[in-house]
Amino acid sequence: MAEPKKKRTDRTIRTAGSRFLRLLTAFATLVALFSCESVYDDQDDCPRGVSIRYRYDYNMLFADAFASHVDCVTCYVFDSEGNYLAEYSEQGAALADESYRMSFPLEPGHYKLIAYGGLACDKSSFDVTPFTPASRYTDLSVRLRTEEGLRSSASLHGLFYGTAEVDILPDDYQEVTIPMMRDTNNIRIVLQEISGDPVDIDDFEITLTDDNSLLDWRNEPVSAGEVTYTPWYTGTAVAGEEAGEDGTPVGEVRVGVAELSTSRLMASHKARLRIRALGNLYDAVDIPLIDYLLIAKSEVYSKMPSQEFLDRQSEWSWIFFLANGRWVYAKIQILDWTVRVNNAEL
Repeated sequence: MAEPKKKRTDRTIRTAGSRFLRLLTAFATLVALFSCESVYDDQDDCPRGVSIRYRYDYNMLFADAFASHVDCVTCYVFDSEGNYLAEYSEQGAALADESYRMSFPLEPGHYKLIAYGGLACDKSSFDVTPFTPASRYTDLSVRLRTEEGLRSSASLHGLFYGTAEVDILPDDYQEVTIPMMRDTNNIRIVLQEISGDPVDIDDFEITLTDDNSLLDWRNEPVSAGEVTYTPWYTGTAVAGEEAGEDGTPVGEVRVGVAELSTSRLMASHKARLRIRALGNLYDAVDIPLIDYLLIAKSEVYSKMPSQEFLDRQSEWSWIFFLANGRWVYAKIQILDWTVRVNNAEL
């Protein structure tokens, strides 16, 4: 069995090489495999283990984006009884190669694999449960790094999750694919006055609240207290030129912009988005976030379950149109379609 906390090292030899060297390597591999199939040979030294391909196509484009979105990956290995055996990590340029495979030895048997992308990086926004040789897969969880008072104002580094089970056979490197899903979301909010007056984003307090900072081994949120997410970026932008009564441009339309990040959004949660006008001490926007996000699901995806839609879509863009600081209507942008939502209770 693999030793606990054994760290993977890069076993891939990358070289231009000569054709002769490649042919020699292939010949040596065939000899080794033939020897392992022989009933007369000692098979203790025969190769056996797992070769993992990671795939991230659980997105709205339905296209594999693992190589471009994941910069580090960690695989936790558990035996057939659920006991922790080892973990293997890789990061850096190797993952940008679409042919990348993570390989490590395992004795014949049944194994459960749980993988995280973005967890072992220096920029990680989550911490993993400390593991000991006595740990089981049900002990595995990851927790969002928060500031004092359960607040988060960071641009969250992408977190990805995947799991698979595999049977390792004698004298075999078993190939397995672990499908990954993204747990982190970015929400861009634009505030625009319908009168064309400029909006100062500093005149508003923007918060998103949700109890989603702790994710268990199934990638399900476990109640750990409500987190208050605040923008990691605020600024202004020019949305175009305001037109006068005769249709001629009379000046630029300056809007307020904010971006904030959150952990996994759940269809069953009561996440809430609030935008408060500080000068008047009233809420310009106070909405049940999940209900409004699900309004944005195009009829093209009408049969897609709500949770799948929330998990596949990780970039959200809102434009709130204001009249004297109060929300009149909003536009939610998802890929290439836009949904208009009036200021009304659902």
